[in-house]
Amino acid sequence: MILFTPKSSSKEGFNKLLVERAGGADNLSHKVIYDVAYGLYCSLAHVTDKNEALRVMVEALNDELKELRLQLKELKEENEELTQRCKQ
Repeated sequence: MILFTPKSSSKEGFNKLLVERAGGADNLSHKVIYDVAYGLYCSLAHVTDKNEALRVMVEALNDELKELRLQLKELKEENEELTQRCKQ
């Protein structure tokens, strides 16, 4: 589960996120900064894990596709041989 995704990658965007999470600039504390940074870390870890899982799935699908293409090629060759035998 992604905890939150910042809408801006700028320093100002991060500062705004900190102030929003703190409920105002006066409430900004080390705990709030830690909580926001940890939330971003967890979000990044989640996205990274998802990307890795997708990469593995794509590789598996590519392997399966290669196998199916090989089978198709073999079937076409077999079909061609049978067609040639029938013509003789």
